[in-house]
Amino acid sequence: MASNANFMTWNANKKYENSGITFKQGNTYVQTTSGYPVILSNMAPRTGKWYVEFYQNQSANYNTMGLEQVGSEKYSSHIQSGDNHYLYYGHNGNTRGNGTSSTSYGSSYSTGTIIGCALDMDNGKIYWSKDGTFQNSGNPATGTNAAHTGINTNFGYYMAFTDYNSGANGAVTINSGQDSSFAGEKSTGSANASDGNGFGDFYYTPPSGFLAVCSANMPTSEEIDPAETDNEYPAKNFGVVTYSGTGSTQAITGLGFKPDLVWIKGRDDTTDHRLVNSSIGVGKALRSNTNGGDVSEANGVTAFGNDGFTVGSETGYNGSTINFVAWAWKANGGTTSTNTSGTIASTVQANTNAGFSIVTYTGTGTAGTIGHGLGKAPEWILVKNRDQADDWVIYHIFNGNTHYVKLNSGAGKLDNTFWNDTTPTSSVFSVSTHHSNNASTEKYVAYCWAGIEGFSSFGGWTTASDNVKGPFIHCGFKPKFVMIKMMQTGDGWGILDSVRNTYNPRNTILFANTTAANSTNEAYDVDFLSTGFQVTTSNAQHNHTSYDPYIYMAFADVPAKYSQGG
Repeated sequence: MASNANFMTWNANKKYENSGITFKQGNTYVQTTSGYPVILSNMAPRTGKWYVEFYQNQSANYNTMGLEQVGSEKYSSHIQSGDNHYLYYGHNGNTRGNGTSSTSYGSSYSTGTIIGCALDMDNGKIYWSKDGTFQNSGNPATGTNAAHTGINTNFGYYMAFTDYNSGANGAVTINSGQDSSFAGEKSTGSANASDGNGFGDFYYTPPSGFLAVCSANMPTSEEIDPAETDNEYPAKNFGVVTYSGTGSTQAITGLGFKPDLVWIKGRDDTTDHRLVNSSIGVGKALRSNTNGGDVSEANGVTAFGNDGFTVGSETGYNGSTINFVAWAWKANGGTTSTNTSGTIASTVQANTNAGFSIVTYTGTGTAGTIGHGLGKAPEWILVKNRDQADDWVIYHIFNGNTHYVKLNSGAGKLDNTFWNDTTPTSSVFSVSTHHSNNASTEKYVAYCWAGIEGFSSFGGWTTASDNVKGPFIHCGFKPKFVMIKMMQTGDGWGILDSVRNTYNPRNTILFANTTAANSTNEAYDVDFLSTGFQVTTSNAQHNHTSYDPYIYMAFADVPAKYSQGG
């Protein structure tokens, strides 16, 4: 067993609050005594192949194991069979999922049984085993006879347990590799098997290629893995700095890299947000809280340096006695190239390791595609007309290609053809003929981000009504920055970070769509944890039944495989 790995357990904070639920053995054991609550795991990898075991401590033949996708998870009224939920029933051995009917699959199971799950996120398949035998002649190693195929892999999956018999207790112990005895329930017969990386202690041998769900195995892009690079790990691609304005030129340092996009806001003043990038150059800014085009500010950001940037005397960047925050991303050091991957030519500087590019282009007035240079599909795109007073328009993977959101507004998501109803690809994103993203002869900038394992995560949730504590979101890293927006009209784009708030709960917020200064309030409480973040409030900004779904954008402090606590 790996002594340096934190293994997946049940999540005691991600459960229905109004039921009798008991956690023991470091949250590996859970018992439910009433109703039909759903118990979910505390990790949900988005890529890779994973093996987990579940010992049935108590069952009246109606224990059910399953999976629920991040963002669509439910906590009450048993595991649903709706979109991106999958079940293996104990009473009859049937499977069900993604809105389909119950289907004959394998054997029933009850108290004393060990159920195994092999989750193949690389190929979109799920397999179930009973006491070491994969059902329906399934073979995860060769990819044959899966219980479910073609599962949606846009987001990860939580392991799930529910007891369908509300009149009897149900209890399950999860083993993600931490203990093949299931806290002493099994004293003989264990293979004491590890995975192919040498991690874990499993009762049965994991299928070839399938790993223990633990911090040591957490997917982390090699390009930003601190163990693999000295120059491209998360802190070298994104950073947050705070500083006090002086009213005269000063260098803002401490980022540890040369930024290409700097987003500045006065923390205790009602100044506009300023976004300055190295493709367009210093002296020009866009403002996230307005629909205005480029603003010339010669005394704003005056230079990008190897450890930060320099600001002049402009009040919105360096006003005397005003305290500021700057969020900064690295692209390609200001070096751009012409991109002809799309039908509309673009100029791109891209950081493919960190999944970030700055794209400038001139609109044509004809629907088309635009090259972004990332090499993988962007999941969050901000587009702004630099010439006219048009709204910022946003594509977000959780909303899909038929909706957009305005960055400079508190409005919810809107159904429109801004993205030509086409999902971005690894080379281009699509635009319609709308003035906000493709008017003839007008100049635009697009900031594009793709999700990178261990560095960035973009998703959402639809479960505000089910858990008063709010959702736990598995990101695969400890966050440094989280922005949250409800998709109904209401509160704005709330930004939290670990520099303005150095400990949990993080509740000092700035809104990207307003000039308001910092606001610190328990209504905004979010805990930054080693593998993601936990909303701990029922306030409408983050977690309210009347305003879901919600979307988020998160950037890493430390990848999960190296992170501890909050």
